Amino acid sequence: MMILASCSDTAVKPAAAPEAAKEPAKPAEPGPAKPAFWKMYKPIREWSKDVQLLSMNNKTIPEMKGAEGKEAAWDAIFVSASKHQSRKVTYSEVDSGSDLRKGVTIFGESAWGGPTRDLEPFANSEFGTDSDAAYKTAAAKAADWLKAHPNQPLTILLGKAAAYATPVWAFTWGDKKSGFIAVVNATTGDLISPK
Repeated sequence: MMILASCSDTAVKPAAAPEAAKEPAKPAEPGPAKPAFWKMYKPIREWSKDVQLLSMNNKTIPEMKGAEGKEAAWDAIFVSASKHQSRKVTYSEVDSGSDLRKGVTIFGESAWGGPTRDLEPFANSEFGTDSDAAYKTAAAKAADWLKAHPNQPLTILLGKAAAYATPVWAFTWGDKKSGFIAVVNATTGDLISPK
């Protein structure tokens, strides 16, 4: 018995598994609107269970240039019908200046008078087409104008107005007077109108 007991004490322990090599952190890069929306939605829903998106737009920052419907930062306005209030929420991939921090930032409450003809809230289920996919549709329509007017600033806006049955993406290159605007259905991804 003593021999058996001593044999069990000297059993070879399995070698410790080598530590998995840690992958370097992926550098921040611009992203489409939908992942940013979901990162903002979870914390803002704690503010009000009936919260809905009123609008979302790209936020240009000097530290990281956006391209093809992807941006380093996004601003959104969420509203609560039960509270009659709105709140601005920002998501950013990087710190920028004194007022923009990496991650989600929720700003204070403001009075909200309800939907208007120009802007009304919409259900998450209506947000089917992400900004990068909508950009491809808009840029294809704007191709000739973009070739003649390279390096124009781009403003991206997601919203719903009485003129449209669904929320839309509005892509504006240049400015409203001398630019190009393409509107894409945010539910289906179809081009609605270029101007």
